Amino acid sequence: MFRLNNEIILVINVYLDSTGNVPEEVYETIKYAEYAVKSSQFATVKCFYIIDQRQKNQILKLITLKEQPSSKFIFLRHSQKLPMIGDILRSAGKHAPENSYLCYINADILLPYWFFDFIAAEIRTHPQNSGIIINRKDVLNIEQDFERSEIRVPIRYHPGFDCFVFPRKTLQSCHFGRCTVGLPPVGALVVTNMLANLDAVKLINDGVVTIHRGDGRVVSNWHNKKGEIQKNNELAYEAMDKLVKELRDTGVNQIKTLGISALFAQRYLKSRS
Repeated sequence: MFRLNNEIILVINVYLDSTGNVPEEVYETIKYAEYAVKSSQFATVKCFYIIDQRQKNQILKLITLKEQPSSKFIFLRHSQKLPMIGDILRSAGKHAPENSYLCYINADILLPYWFFDFIAAEIRTHPQNSGIIINRKDVLNIEQDFERSEIRVPIRYHPGFDCFVFPRKTLQSCHFGRCTVGLPPVGALVVTNMLANLDAVKLINDGVVTIHRGDGRVVSNWHNKKGEIQKNNELAYEAMDKLVKELRDTGVNQIKTLGISALFAQRYLKSRS
């Protein structure tokens, strides 16, 4: 395999939970991500840790991260309870090389050591203006030791989107508005922007490329967040208004969708009818 010329920037949002601690799953995500970055043979990879400015001092006390050639701390421009996906991506993009690729993952996703060599191969074998979306696999045994066990473990397909790879330059034509992470429909909004602005988007959902502990379809506390989810949908619809207007200005009258983004687009169109 030839080495990829484009740098890959891994983007991870590091945050404090309601108890004032960095969640255990974030620690684990960082551990696996750093090993994957170091293990990359065919691509230059850097990890950007995105941190709320107000939480900076406490987070850096709690975790043993240090800036090094392969990592960088990026502080959000707009601090709020749940950060906006647009602020996270644009804050990272501001410090990323012009011809780089951004790779954004949710803060509970585990990457195998070969992940970036896999991504490098996908980028090299696809059109220049293209992106990749990866559907994770849920490992039902939350105690599974991935570092030692070589045996097969029970996994379950998860329909959501948690990993996105796209050229940094795509950000200039994306619209994310004030939609926040941590709640629907952030994944569908990112996917819809990718489909609208890239020549090709590949969905990888038939292999174990990214991993999540536990059954992600069981989110017991979401029934208490209906109001917050509805608000986030409205914020996403505002972003879609701008995206659709831009598409129509260029003569495009149909929104491309993929998987759960189709449901998101249908709800958006219904809200605007």
